Amino acid sequence: TYWSETGERERERESMARRVTIRITRQVIEMFLAASTAALFLWKPLSLPVFIIGCCCFWAGFVALSIYMHGFAAVCNRWGFRLDNLGSAFIGPSIFSLVSLILMIILCFATGRKVRFTGNLLIFVLLYPFWGTVQQFLILAMWTGNLSYVITGSRHTTVFDLALETIFTAPFSPHDDDDSPSNPRSHHPLVLEEDSSLDLEEKLEMQALGTSAAATRPVILNTSEDEEEEPAVGDDTLEERKTKAQLGPITIITRWCLLVVVMLCNAAIFSAVHYPHQWLMLATFLLGLPWSLFYLKQRNLFPLGLYHGVVGSCFYFWWLQQDPLS
Repeated sequence: TYWSETGERERERESMARRVTIRITRQVIEMFLAASTAALFLWKPLSLPVFIIGCCCFWAGFVALSIYMHGFAAVCNRWGFRLDNLGSAFIGPSIFSLVSLILMIILCFATGRKVRFTGNLLIFVLLYPFWGTVQQFLILAMWTGNLSYVITGSRHTTVFDLALETIFTAPFSPHDDDDSPSNPRSHHPLVLEEDSSLDLEEKLEMQALGTSAAATRPVILNTSEDEEEEPAVGDDTLEERKTKAQLGPITIITRWCLLVVVMLCNAAIFSAVHYPHQWLMLATFLLGLPWSLFYLKQRNLFPLGLYHGVVGSCFYFWWLQQDPLS
């Protein structure tokens, strides 16, 4: 009956809301562990090699426990150890790193610093990306990604997606009421496509939260043959365009401010862990801003950890004129 189906749906939504609350609590715990690791690094109760070994062992155990509890594929996909979008994830960091290295070389020549390609630089370039990936895992996956999840309530829709949605959406106009074929706005393509990895459970979770970040269609629980078919992903319905038109300037500004706050938090933490080295703090702050954007957009740690190691190695040897291996 109608009332029994309604009650079942409400109970299912409440169950999903509780599961999301548990997930958010887990994200907050991960953020606390990452912040504690950064605090220990700044406090320096141990020598750097001992700290690095201990840090890698602790977080390797944490990763192993998470994989045991939630599965290898789910954990790797959520944190950013992915291969499915590796090609597209390399584009932004590759361009930024190439430009950074060119600017670094120009500034080194302008300030009288020597740019040398030595054997130790090559060894450091081969070793540093592994530690760079660990750093990006702690900062991006354990902090930035979790902070975005706490804000949006979704692993698939980040604060970057929320901000981008304010640009690539179709505004509503009174002419949209006309669905005749002669109206060119009757079927407006939606730029942000639905994530194919967004399953039914995730959709129900976002509906249970009432998240405005949901970039998908409402879930149809009754999947009988006579049920009305969902609109195509590429088409905006009239009601959706009206909803988007209701996003006032305050909502739009809030979404962009949330993105800026997340970026600044990532850059500030990345910079703070290199205290008191001023040049390293400045460089890591500037690197942390685009790195947070790349991660929120692609959710892939491999290119970010790799270029962290490459750019960081050159920065040590060329700009700081230091050989960490010596």
